[in-house]
Amino acid sequence: MKDEALEKLDTQEEVINQLIKDNRDLQERQSAMETKASLYPQVYIPDYNDELKQMGSQLTLLNENYAKERWQARLDQLDKRIQAIPKVIPVEHHHHFGPKSKWMLIIYFMLILLVAVLTGTTIGYAFEAHELRIAHQTGGIVVDSSGDNKPKENNIKKSKSKSHKHQSKHND
Repeated sequence: MKDEALEKLDTQEEVINQLIKDNRDLQERQSAMETKASLYPQVYIPDYNDELKQMGSQLTLLNENYAKERWQARLDQLDKRIQAIPKVIPVEHHHHFGPKSKWMLIIYFMLILLVAVLTGTTIGYAFEAHELRIAHQTGGIVVDSSGDNKPKENNIKKSKSKSHKHQSKHND
């Protein structure tokens, strides 16, 4: 029992010592703040209590003098105005283009037409190039743009065959 009482006493003394230490730290901080506060200028905050009391008394006097009937009449007028507003307000709106936007649309459609024409020409030229490549590889007949069928000689094959014949003559 004595040991427990002594332990409690020791813990109480430790707590008291810690509180004393914390109190000293706080006092040091407070004194430091007081010295630092002197470095800053004093700010004057005016006291408006009298003016506020006077305005409050004038407002209560105005409220007493202004009859409740007047307030009710004003609220009734406001209700009538609110009820006079129609539930559905008809709105007319027109979709039209301004002078500048008309030219922009014309230019836009012209550019679309130009892109369509260029795409068509490119595809046409691609088909024609493909047909010429096939005709050149097979040695077939090439159709001109005028529609005439002209046999086209395959110069590559003939030149190879001539050089082959020429080499065979020299070998003999």
